[in-house]
Amino acid sequence: MKKTVLSLLCIVGVACAVYFNLDASSEITEVQVQSQRDTNIDKDSARETFDYFLAGLGEEDLMTLQANFLRFNQEQAESYQLDEDLFKRFIEYRASLADLESGAFQSSI
Repeated sequence: MKKTVLSLLCIVGVACAVYFNLDASSEITEVQVQSQRDTNIDKDSARETFDYFLAGLGEEDLMTLQANFLRFNQEQAESYQLDEDLFKRFIEYRASLADLESGAFQSSI
C-alpha cells in the first residue's frame, strides 16, 4: 500500500513539473523573435542577455525588441531584473560602434 501511494505521488509530482515547465517555456517565446523560438534566453550575464535580444534586429524593429526585453525583464524576480537604463545605454553603445568607419583606426597605426 505504501509503495502504491508513493508511486502515485511521484507520478503526480512529475506531471506537475512537466506542466509548469511547458507553461513557463511558452511564456518565454512571446518575447523572442521567430529565429530564437527554439533557443533559451541567454541569462548568464547582463551583456549576454542584451546581445540576445538585439540579435533579432533583422527580424523585428528596435522598438519591438526593446518592448520584448522590458516584458521579459518584468517577468523576472525583482532580484534578477536587469537595469533598463543600462539596456538603453547598451543600445546607444552598439549604435555608436556601427557608426564607426572600419578604416578609422588603421590610419593611426
